[in-house]
Amino acid sequence: TLLLTGLPANGAMLDLLREFGLTLPMASDRVFDELNTGLAQAERQLLSAYGHEDFTDSELNLADTVAFTSLTDTELAMLVLERREFEAGALIITEGDLADGLYVLVKGRVSILKTRENDTVYSLVEFGPGVNLGEMAIFSGALRTANVHALAPAVLYFMSLLAFEKLCVDQPLVAVTIMKNISGSLSRRLAEATLTIAELESA
Repeated sequence: TLLLTGLPANGAMLDLLREFGLTLPMASDRVFDELNTGLAQAERQLLSAYGHEDFTDSELNLADTVAFTSLTDTELAMLVLERREFEAGALIITEGDLADGLYVLVKGRVSILKTRENDTVYSLVEFGPGVNLGEMAIFSGALRTANVHALAPAVLYFMSLLAFEKLCVDQPLVAVTIMKNISGSLSRRLAEATLTIAELESA
């Protein structure tokens, strides 16, 4: 299946493709204005093809998430977490707010949205269960750098910055494990971003 990206709905190129027979029903699921939106559609199609179309309906165990992998049941019980549920379309994290804690997604799918200087909003990436969001809060406590919306009904566990700082004092080995897990996740994302930038620059 051919997916086309970088084609805004009111763009001249899309009008030209329509003249050559690209119909509106086809455009609704094959043509996207942003690269990451097209990539997310490709991922959904692959998941569906391999029998995982309802992967967002089940709730992941905390031990199977990136941030809390390698933790035992006893160590997981030491964490002070708040379970939060969101309907599809709900705003989970607001760009510009104070980063007051870490989120771990265990059910659903979310989109990371960034606002451009001209106030237009574009999708950076989509994530499914297992990822951590807003993790920079435990490193810097700075402002949130993007919006996070729920694309499907979502369940996340929230660990406040204060709770993590207390964990560092009371259970430093557990805190170090979480930090290592998150650092590894950030390193992988940075490596992927660097590779993408290099490919774009050479194109």
